[in-house]
Amino acid sequence: MRDIGVVLLSLLFTTASVTAQTESKKGIGTSWTEVASLEAEATQLDSGSSQDLRIQKEILHQKAMAAGGRLVEYYHPNASSLAGDLPALAQLSDQILLVHVLKIYIRLNVPGNIVCIEYEMQVLRSWKGASAPGDLVRVRIPAGSYSFPDGVQVLKVAKGLAPPRDGERHVVFLHKSSLIGENPSFELAGGGVQGAFLLADAKSPPADGEERLAEKVYPAYGMGWLAKNYSGLEVLALFRELDYLTGK
Repeated sequence: MRDIGVVLLSLLFTTASVTAQTESKKGIGTSWTEVASLEAEATQLDSGSSQDLRIQKEILHQKAMAAGGRLVEYYHPNASSLAGDLPALAQLSDQILLVHVLKIYIRLNVPGNIVCIEYEMQVLRSWKGASAPGDLVRVRIPAGSYSFPDGVQVLKVAKGLAPPRDGERHVVFLHKSSLIGENPSFELAGGGVQGAFLLADAKSPPADGEERLAEKVYPAYGMGWLAKNYSGLEVLALFRELDYLTGK
C-alpha cells in the first residue's frame, strides 16, 4: 500500500511560510503570543479516525516545519456573518447564557485540519435556549495553539478576539457548531467571534466620591459596533437589555 501521507504532503510546499503579525490593542488577543499562552491552561485533544488523524497531523507538522517550526494561521470572519447590534446577535443565537469557564481544551479536529479552542462552561443563567443553570455546554472558537512532541507548533488566531480564560464568567451568544467531534458543541454567534462578553470588576465612582468595584462588560471581540458600544457597560444594564430582548 502506497504511503498516503507522502502523496498528500507533496501538496504542502505550495504554501508560503506564515509570519506572525503582533498587534497591540487594549485587552484584545490579536497576537499569536496571547493565543499560545492559553496552552498552559488547556488539555490537548484530537478528533477523527486514527488514519485521517495521522495524515492530517503529518501535513500540519510538515507545514509548520516549512514555516520555521511555528505556523500561524489567521481566521477572518465573513463580514456578512457579523451582527450589527445586540438584537441581531440575539437573533443569530440558539442560546444566550451566563456561564463560568471550567475547562479549556486545544483540539485538532478532522476532517478539515482545524485547530480550535474548546471550552467546558457551566451555565449560571439562561435567557434563550434549552440549557438551564447547572448544565454544562461545550463552546468552540476558531483559535488555538497545537504543539507536537518535538515542540513544533501550529497556531490559529482569530484577529481581534481575546479568547476566554479559565475561571472567567461570560455572557455568551451561541449557535450549534458545524465542527465534527465527540461531543455536541456550540460556536459563538456572529461569525464565530462576536458572542462572548467578559464580566469583570472595574472601578466606578459612587455618589460620595469614593471608589468602589462594579462589574462591567467587555466584549471579547474588539472590533465593530458591539465592541465600541458595550465595552465598559455595567453588567446590570446588559442583563436588563437581554431581559427585554428575550421577554424574560
